[in-house]
Amino acid sequence: ALVIKTWGIGHPPGSPGYVLLAGMFAEVVPVPSSRALVIFSSLFGAMIALPIDRILRRLGLSHPYLRFGWLVLGGLLPGVWLQGVRIELYSLSGFLFFLVVARCLERSVHPKLGRDMITACCVGLLMSVNLLIGTLAAVLLGSTILFQNRQDSMISVLGLALKLSIGILVGLLPYLYFFVVSGATDRFIWGDWQSVNGIWFYFTGQ
Repeated sequence: ALVIKTWGIGHPPGSPGYVLLAGMFAEVVPVPSSRALVIFSSLFGAMIALPIDRILRRLGLSHPYLRFGWLVLGGLLPGVWLQGVRIELYSLSGFLFFLVVARCLERSVHPKLGRDMITACCVGLLMSVNLLIGTLAAVLLGSTILFQNRQDSMISVLGLALKLSIGILVGLLPYLYFFVVSGATDRFIWGDWQSVNGIWFYFTGQ
């Protein structure tokens, strides 16, 4: 909460996407910052139901009451609802991850470059929120493309991968925030941002 409130830099390997999105939300919601951040977590915790519903439909669970039952049971798990009442990045990262999963499952029905680029941007944004889960999402997207485009030529697949890499880089733009605020002295800044070694140690989690 301190990092977000002061627009600072948190512990390695960083989560600038979360700091920026949660910080902007806290700025516009007319309640105290700490309460706004809990509301932010609660909103994305609840919104996880949207991509999960899409996943259940793609897996063949067409009856709405059955899907609703599974969503309620999942929401009652302590590991799920607990993140929605805390100032944590896991609600946002969970929403983005399941959104990527849903879009990967739907890709066989809607195999369009524009949709793939949006999915790639979501992967990059997720990496700027939670690098580990974002990397898992990137592997999932890459595996999906390799499997569904296995009949295409290698050049075609590589060309698509290059285009999607650009989308991921766009999603990673929040990392520029670190270099913008790293020299500030009026906020919480984790690590040494004045040397190449310090930056390397930060991004490698050391």
